[in-house]
Amino acid sequence: MTDNTEVRMVSSTGAEKGSKLARFDLLPAQVMVEFAEHYGRGAEKYEDRNWEKGYDWSLSFAALNRHLWAFWNGEDIDPETGSKHIIAVMWHAAALAQFMNQNPEFDNRAQGRPAKPEDPIEPPQPPALVLAMPSPRADPSRSRSEMQRAGLLKFQR
Repeated sequence: MTDNTEVRMVSSTGAEKGSKLARFDLLPAQVMVEFAEHYGRGAEKYEDRNWEKGYDWSLSFAALNRHLWAFWNGEDIDPETGSKHIIAVMWHAAALAQFMNQNPEFDNRAQGRPAKPEDPIEPPQPPALVLAMPSPRADPSRSRSEMQRAGLLKFQR
């Protein structure tokens, strides 16, 4: 969901301009260039915008993890593409984020839940379990340690 709320900014000259939450001026320029180059390499290998047709989410999830582990194991550059592995991680994360908006029909996560940002995921609740048990009573024929183990006496020191 995009926040289009505008805040009016006034410069020292008195000029006014609206500002919104999306701050493209804060993005790291060199990383964005590398990110765009990675999209270009993908277009050379497949075709422009091929990924937008959609595919099973697990394919990008698996590739993202392969690139992340290669990076974590000390390999910076993917020998196949020449891109940094961490840039490939960004690409697959961006693809998955876009798939949540555009291709929910390919959501094949193990839970099988379609992506619906308006539906918060709530953890399953265990079924209510009520047991009727007789109240425990101290048994004079049992030793003190037996009654402690059975929970009939509190441990005392």
